[in-house]
Amino acid sequence: MKKIFFTPGPSQIFPTIPKHLKEALRKDILSLSHRSSRFKKIFYKTVDDLRQLLNIPKSHHIFFLSSGTEVMERVIENCVEKHSFHFVNGGFSQRFFETAIELKKVPFRHQVALGDGFDFDKVEINKKTELICVTQNETSTGVALDKKDIVLLKKNHPDKLLAVDIVSSAPYVNIDYSFADLVFFSVQKGFGLPAGLAVLIVSPEAIEKSKYLINKGAITKNIYREMNFYFLEIKLLLKEGIPYFKTEYKNLLCPEGSCRPCDERRKQFLMNVNE
Repeated sequence: MKKIFFTPGPSQIFPTIPKHLKEALRKDILSLSHRSSRFKKIFYKTVDDLRQLLNIPKSHHIFFLSSGTEVMERVIENCVEKHSFHFVNGGFSQRFFETAIELKKVPFRHQVALGDGFDFDKVEINKKTELICVTQNETSTGVALDKKDIVLLKKNHPDKLLAVDIVSSAPYVNIDYSFADLVFFSVQKGFGLPAGLAVLIVSPEAIEKSKYLINKGAITKNIYREMNFYFLEIKLLLKEGIPYFKTEYKNLLCPEGSCRPCDERRKQFLMNVNE
């Protein structure tokens, strides 16, 4: 007898997933170059379908990453110079808080007992806070926040960015993106897909904060680079193609000496140019 899993995640995959995987293998989709026109069509259709499914406005950017935990890291790196504020009532909201500490930030925390919610009106958020972080559905306990409270939180603190973890409530929770700056989920729960993919939805205000921190030199350089950097450069590369790469290749690679694959690409490209 086949076992059916009701765990919070990874959850039971959707019944048609085996058929989709076979089709992907038959059509050789898993071997497609990410630079090919065929891949671009799949990518853009995925983005368009997500916008329709989740009511994501055109103003917000969509990024694909490897996991919800990686998203937490990218969010903190790109949108916090020093202080974030975390509402903690379980293991995953605690993970968000600990991520800020690991990235050498100075986060604030309002913590309640496992299984409890929050009385947002009675919580004083430090004025130094740059980013407020909430977990809409705390996976470890099942406590869900009312979306009205999330909207009220942003209305009461319009000068601060708001990050919302919907990992175990997407695609069913209806988020008002005009009151959320960074919303993210991974696909192995409510979507019923295999693990290994996360989605981050970003407001123009969050992109501007990332630009500000980049220009200020406040973002730690690493192999993932900056959220805004990748968005702008890849957008230009897709639009202008190879001529753009020939003139701007340095901006598309990690800093020299920090990434061996990029150093090899830089060396190879310079050899080809000199030839």
